[in-house]
Amino acid sequence: MIFNILKKKYIELDLYTHDNNSYEYARIDYSWKYIPEWFKKTDQYYGDENNLITTIKKCPGFKEYYKKGIAVPVSSDIVIDYEVVGNNLSFRHKTSNPNVKITNHPNEQFSKFTNKMGFNVKINIPWLIKLKKGNNVDFSMSDCFWSRNSFDYYIMPGLVRFKYQFVSQINTFINVGSKKKGKVLFYSGDPLAIYHPMTEKEIIINHHLISFDEFNNLNNFSNLISNDLRPMSEKKSLTSVIKKSLERNSIKKCPF
Repeated sequence: MIFNILKKKYIELDLYTHDNNSYEYARIDYSWKYIPEWFKKTDQYYGDENNLITTIKKCPGFKEYYKKGIAVPVSSDIVIDYEVVGNNLSFRHKTSNPNVKITNHPNEQFSKFTNKMGFNVKINIPWLIKLKKGNNVDFSMSDCFWSRNSFDYYIMPGLVRFKYQFVSQINTFINVGSKKKGKVLFYSGDPLAIYHPMTEKEIIINHHLISFDEFNNLNNFSNLISNDLRPMSEKKSLTSVIKKSLERNSIKKCPF
């Protein structure tokens, strides 16, 4: 009984960025703060007085989706230009914020899925997400579909575990189809993805603006863990080794 009383009723996340634009204008935050404008303007009913029909404004699935999620916006305008020549596809990109990095996974990594219908673009946003000590929960990442301005791309879903990796990456799939060339636009401040915690506990979010060096140190710690080759069941021991090493490095005076 005492254990149940002392057990935490919430999950706490620390979000770190060195990028002032991301901190001020594009925070990873509760998704109810990013409810699309078209939804706010939608009436609850349509039809005549004798035959009123409810709209999406009354849909509990929509409301719960935004109520219980964490929205992931992009802090940069991004332009992706692509061209298909024969069997070869190439693309180039421009970003308005140099702290937002664009990379990609080659189609060979999932060629059976793409069927040459598109390609991956990975948007690396300057946020690190870290679970508070003692918290352990997975997050389901999905497409922020209802906030879309375009259907030229999709957000590739998956599970994220911030206990072992802290980076914020939005994997997109650019839809090419039969087109020979095209352009895809992402607009700063638009939420692209939503994290949904796989728990009923309340989520507490803390935002931190830190220095570039502090950000890199935290990111290096994350990379050391997430890129480790041990099976997931042994990751905890690696984390313990790293923490003990950092504690030793901080000792400045012999205790004897």
